[in-house]
Amino acid sequence: MQNALFTDGFEFGAANDTSDVIRENRAREEARLAEVRKGHWVGAKFAKDRSRADIKAAILADLKGKLPAGCRVSGRLPSYSMACSIVITVKVPFAARTECREVNGKWTRDTTEAASVRALIEETAKAYNYDRSDALTDYFDRAFDLEIRFVGTEAAS
Repeated sequence: MQNALFTDGFEFGAANDTSDVIRENRAREEARLAEVRKGHWVGAKFAKDRSRADIKAAILADLKGKLPAGCRVSGRLPSYSMACSIVITVKVPFAARTECREVNGKWTRDTTEAASVRALIEETAKAYNYDRSDALTDYFDRAFDLEIRFVGTEAAS
């Protein structure tokens, strides 16, 4: 009778065995991770031992001659605790932002010229970066974050 207390209603090796549940959970998690890994990427020019300062210099060197006439570009590395970003500042001779009027108010967006410059900078920087993030579990793993700022122009109406 004493053993019946611990095994009553539960048969070892039956379909309700906890090892089956563990196997199912493991299989489900492996399938999810396989989907997450499809989104991982490594840039063509990424090198593990390269510092952010070296990456910034390489990005700026790659951008020389590719930007439209009159554009000047500079880079900065934030120096606060756990900083992992590169800030690229672009001085442009054209309006970088334009106003958009909506029912709920107004907001601004990149002009066509600024959008093409932003895309060029992002493409160049992506070659030096990698991303092995998993947003579902709030895990972010990148070489650096990129921030692009446009200065020196007023918003076009």
